[in-house]
Amino acid sequence: MLKLQNSNNIASFRYDSYHSNHSNLKSLANFKASKGIQIDSAKILCNFNAIRDIDHRHTIEQICTDCKNGNLIKSLRLIKSDSLPYGVKSIQINELTSEVMIELSAKILLDRYNDLITINTIKQALDNLNKTKGISFDTNCIIDKGMFCKVDVANDLNVLYDPADYISVLQFFSVNDRFFIEAYKDQSIVFRSCTKSKKRRLIFYRKYPELLKKENNRLLKYGLLENYKQIIRVEQNIVTFEAMRKAFQVEEPYIKSLLESKSKPNYDLFQNIKTKVTFSLLEKYRHKDISYHDIVKREGMKTIAKECLYDVQLIKLFIKHYVKGNVSRYVREYKTLLADMKNEILIENNQSELIEEIEYLLKIA
Repeated sequence: MLKLQNSNNIASFRYDSYHSNHSNLKSLANFKASKGIQIDSAKILCNFNAIRDIDHRHTIEQICTDCKNGNLIKSLRLIKSDSLPYGVKSIQINELTSEVMIELSAKILLDRYNDLITINTIKQALDNLNKTKGISFDTNCIIDKGMFCKVDVANDLNVLYDPADYISVLQFFSVNDRFFIEAYKDQSIVFRSCTKSKKRRLIFYRKYPELLKKENNRLLKYGLLENYKQIIRVEQNIVTFEAMRKAFQVEEPYIKSLLESKSKPNYDLFQNIKTKVTFSLLEKYRHKDISYHDIVKREGMKTIAKECLYDVQLIKLFIKHYVKGNVSRYVREYKTLLADMKNEILIENNQSELIEEIEYLLKIA
């Protein structure tokens, strides 16, 4: 076991262990260049003019009227669910506003699902949309004039270590007072804003187990599963025009301009979530079964050890100045403390490494 005998040794140990752990991050520089904005699921609004052809035998009509005066409030035509291709949740045609609402996910890309919906895959996604029975679209019209009403912007982080370790560390991540953390049994972590007026949330979860669910069986036949063993999926739900304008730095969330945005919404929100001042003492002890008295004693001993330059002989001299008789018991306590401090440094550096890796991968995503 390493003896921490002076301040230079403990400082050197902290520096060497930290930089040894973080040397792995250098290998991340070889990752692929940013794919730009990636969308996992979305609602798309387009004009009725984007429809090339429609067969009403594949639609269901919904009419809503005002019960007081009988005026027509809403007239919708919904494409029947059994007419929709895989990855499309709904297609609604509003006959009053001459608008079409399409809700779909990246699953529509099938064998290219791992690419998600980007500026490079949106055409293929809409081409597959045209496999819908009873309706066809002018895909160029949707791309040029269509608008996102809601998006789940996603990043798949290919991490160096076991993805479960990152989820565990995130459970105890220090956040500022505008957010709180929710941990779920399925090994997902949600950072949620405290304000009701501006609901924001960032989700981290292991993608591999999620793909094993029954509803994803169709994707598995494309041999995509192996790509996700080291993946942590990060998603942010952006559900208003105002939030999309801000997150993607666009005047309006038109499909093309949003997908061409150079913004990094998930990285930006993660930076926003982080606490600017970490109350490290509270974070260190809040998940441990330890009394206030023992915390005061331990932190006081740490201060004494620091003032004595972490030198056991100096600590012994200090104790002898105040304690008569045999001080070996006290010296043993300090030796145990110094060993514990070394282990704490290793744990802190390991946690810092995992968080720093997540930040880095979000930044280059």
